[in-house]
Amino acid sequence: MGSGDVSWAAHNADDNNRSSKQSSNNNKNEDLISLPIDTHSSQMLQLAAENAAIDDCIYVLDQSMGRGNMPLEVFLKEVRRLSKRQFMVKAHLMKISEAKIRGGLDKEVR
Repeated sequence: MGSGDVSWAAHNADDNNRSSKQSSNNNKNEDLISLPIDTHSSQMLQLAAENAAIDDCIYVLDQSMGRGNMPLEVFLKEVRRLSKRQFMVKAHLMKISEAKIRGGLDKEVR
């Protein structure tokens, strides 16, 4: 390996560092676009994420049950528990959404 190879590797590493920094800055800007503007929007975002996570958990439980890796009693108990929580999350989301539409929630800007 000659000295030209080492300088080429150093140059490529420097280019990769610059492009990853630019990519990192772009990702930060994209993240700022999706920030909630008030407390209630933040709460809705958190509840929506929890709802999606519960959906994913139920899907995985279903797959496990389908493969025979889980007893029926355990499957039913966990799905029932998750479904109750998901119902409450969705009800809370709807309540906040309706209140925001009616204008009943103060606009608390962070």
